[in-house]
Amino acid sequence: MEYNLKFLKLFYDSAKKKSINIFNSIIFIDTVISENNLNINHLELKYLSDKGLIKSRALGGGYSISQNGANLIEKEYYNSDYLRRKECEIKILNKLFQLSKSSTYVLFNQVIDDLNLDKLYFYYVFDYLKYYGFAKYIGSRHIAITSEGIDFINQDSGLLSEEVTSISISPNKPYSNEKAMEELIHERSNNLILWIDKYFSTSGLDYLFKYTKDKVLSIKIITSPNHINLDFRKLFKKLKSELTNIDINVKILNDNALKDIHDRYFITEDKNKKIIIYNIPSPDIIKRSQLSDIVPVPREEIVNIFYEYYNQGYDLINDWDKICDLNERKKEKN
Repeated sequence: MEYNLKFLKLFYDSAKKKSINIFNSIIFIDTVISENNLNINHLELKYLSDKGLIKSRALGGGYSISQNGANLIEKEYYNSDYLRRKECEIKILNKLFQLSKSSTYVLFNQVIDDLNLDKLYFYYVFDYLKYYGFAKYIGSRHIAITSEGIDFINQDSGLLSEEVTSISISPNKPYSNEKAMEELIHERSNNLILWIDKYFSTSGLDYLFKYTKDKVLSIKIITSPNHINLDFRKLFKKLKSELTNIDINVKILNDNALKDIHDRYFITEDKNKKIIIYNIPSPDIIKRSQLSDIVPVPREEIVNIFYEYYNQGYDLINDWDKICDLNERKKEKN
């Protein structure tokens, strides 16, 4: 299994290099094998496929990584540590900016050595910088910061966005409140949405369907079993099937596991790739137009707390039996 896991990571990294949305990447097995001088046999590949970690997408050995495969690699190697990645992005950009004063482009190995980075983790982070347009590869060994990257560094390079205002929800103003959610999800959200709400409901799914656009590539939701039933799961599967360009997942933890969480949080990035964290009322409260506010919270540790819980949760699609047991809803098992 250990060797298969190493191969799966190389497969994941190849998909990441090809597209920021790894599930759209079609990778040819022979290419991964030859580029990394591997010795993989048919039974090992079949094992990965039978386990649902990769799936066939094209003739001639074309595969894509599955959600299960990506979750496994992120948990084992990257730990889905978004805050660590954002900090590393800034370190790499700052180093590139310093080195660019004496050279137009630099060896990526110099950056790796100077920052004492794992090589594969460097590639993982640098792909995001390339996607943002902040940095670029030059040939096979060199990288360079772009003018957009220099502009970013010349700003305050902190992780949190500082130019964020509250959004008000008001009684008897259903249209204004609907526009408020459009502003939050459609206008203010970029790249990812992380949403934790112990009482998340189908109202939240409705808002995501109506207002999520191409700027968002990943949505992760944490909730408890309180509002989770077979109808919710069916609706989520329909939503997931229609938002084909977005990696969207729901993780379930029981109330005891979430006992230290009181408020609800909505995390995203602004247009400058800085983190925004909102304290947000439940989607049902917003839908009912009850007096409340969506308020920015300057606490970056909430991001890591989110991922700590997310990595412990049961996946709404793949772990349904466990969720039913969790909530004593065995009668609703498929």
